[in-house]
Amino acid sequence: MPQTIEAFWPYYRKVLAEEIEATTVVRELLDTDLPVPAPDRGPLPLRLALRLLWPLLRRPFLRLRAFLTVGLMPPDAREAIGLEWTDAQERTLRRSARIVRAVAPSSPNACATSPGQKSPGEAREAARRAQR
Repeated sequence: MPQTIEAFWPYYRKVLAEEIEATTVVRELLDTDLPVPAPDRGPLPLRLALRLLWPLLRRPFLRLRAFLTVGLMPPDAREAIGLEWTDAQERTLRRSARIVRAVAPSSPNACATSPGQKSPGEAREAARRAQR
C-alpha cells in the first residue's frame, strides 16, 4: 500500500485497470433474489414485526442494498467492474443523501450510536474532562 497520497493515485488507477473484478461478494450484494433471513437484532417487538413482514420487505430491502452498494462506490471503480449507473440513479442518491443529512441530526442517540458507544456530544465532554 502506498505511503503517500501522491503514490496512492497511480496505485489506485493501476488496480482499477488491472486487478479489480466483480467478485462473488459483489454479485451477492447486487442479487435481489437471495434468500436473506429477517434481521435478528434489536428490540423483541421489532424483531417479531420484521419476521412477520419479511416476506414483503425482503425484496425492497435487497433492492435498496444493491442501489446503495453501486451508488456509493467511486464512479471509476463502478465502471471498472462493469456496473451500470444512470444520471437518474445519481440524482435519486443525492436527493436521498440530502434527506438523511437533514434528518440525522435530529435522530435520537439510540439510533445514531451502537449499544455502549457514546454519542458525539458525550465523547467530546468525556475528552474535555480527561484534559482537566
